[in-house]
Amino acid sequence: MKRFAALFLTVALLTAIFPFVISATENSVVVGGIELKNGEYLANGADEPTDVCPADVGFAHYENGILTLNNFSYEGTGFVDSDEHSLIYSDNELELNLVGENRLVADIDAAPSYHYWIGVKCASTLKMGGYGSLYIYGDYGIFMSNKEGDVTFAFGEATLNIEARETGIRLSASNTKSNTFAYFFSGEINIDSGTDGIDANAYINVYLYASGGVINIDTDDSVHIYSLGEQYLYVNGGKIIANNVILASITGNFEDSRIIVESGELICWWLGDTITLGDRIEAVELDNGKISYREKPIPLGDVNADYAVDQFDYILVKRHYFETRYLSDNERPRADVNKDNKVDQYDYILIARHYFGTFVIG
Repeated sequence: MKRFAALFLTVALLTAIFPFVISATENSVVVGGIELKNGEYLANGADEPTDVCPADVGFAHYENGILTLNNFSYEGTGFVDSDEHSLIYSDNELELNLVGENRLVADIDAAPSYHYWIGVKCASTLKMGGYGSLYIYGDYGIFMSNKEGDVTFAFGEATLNIEARETGIRLSASNTKSNTFAYFFSGEINIDSGTDGIDANAYINVYLYASGGVINIDTDDSVHIYSLGEQYLYVNGGKIIANNVILASITGNFEDSRIIVESGELICWWLGDTITLGDRIEAVELDNGKISYREKPIPLGDVNADYAVDQFDYILVKRHYFETRYLSDNERPRADVNKDNKVDQYDYILIARHYFGTFVIG
């Protein structure tokens, strides 16, 4: 457990500033079956790229490793490799910047039934962000497979809606020294899939880290993590709504496999002893029978939200009353102990009495 805490402290420090850096390249990317080289645009419905930004129409634009989708819409067969169709394809690191509302829809009836369809396929590193949205329809929404090293997927700010006949997001690192990492910083991901919502596997270790945003998965095997080494799902500020969360050690050794909730919320079926809860997390059964592993309510009088009503809360309320330090919008409701819709001397007296044991708040 100490080793795990140290690992994720390192992860948190390295990824605290989003976005993280992706090395720029001048390689091309294939969008809708059309190769886009550095600096080129592809307008909605166009058959070839251009060097000029299209006017009054959605487009895709590739520049130095960044693919911007600006109200881009594509429905078709995409890039075809044997029996595999990718609507967006890159064999390099890729950053996907979403602007406006974007759509990638596989024309499944245009090929034999044994073919399979991918929304976005990338090899080693894929970052998705921006302030727009992307809807994907196919067999797989996001498909990352690297036979030479690690797989890293990072998501923030944007909205991603996946309707997949198979798996929503598949991350696979098959090299004998490889790991799979997934970081969910903010934004919203909604997955409706036929099998797995998120399938993350690696030869060595798999780490999924949710520090913000919402992931909503509507499928039986919502999150499936498996490897020869360690498997970890770490929720520290994000919210995951799922059905089942499955950790699978190929060696059968689950000693270092863990689901950990420090803050935020994880909603799923009962996880038993596979889950570790932080001091501020409680398990609450919902009306549908699922368990919400979520932060405990902050008690009235706990102004600084440290789950203790003490002298520090008293000082904060007193300073607010004497106008030497004003409470924030979040702090004021917790400071109004007598619930008279104002924060005054009566509140800090009650907090002091609670701390000294002569009065009990609530």
